[in-house]
Amino acid sequence: MYSQPLISDISKRNVMLDGASMNYSSVSEGNVWLITFTYHHGRHTIVIGLESNQSSAVPEFPSQIVLLLFAILMATSMIGPMSRKHKISKS
Repeated sequence: MYSQPLISDISKRNVMLDGASMNYSSVSEGNVWLITFTYHHGRHTIVIGLESNQSSAVPEFPSQIVLLLFAILMATSMIGPMSRKHKISKS
């Protein structure tokens, strides 16, 4: 089964180290990108911008949907044990 990569050309992305743009190299391995860059050992913030001006964007779940699904899951997990206790006490 062939799957198409979400990002077709990684060379136009921005890689930032502690807020400053930096040079990097990239290699395509099928539908995976390998990004390499050099930095000094220590604590850093690395940001790889995946957005572009292209119309193709990576789909994301809105946070409201995730919260709703979580609430439904929690309610379902609480109702199940309660209904079993009620059935046991009747017999």
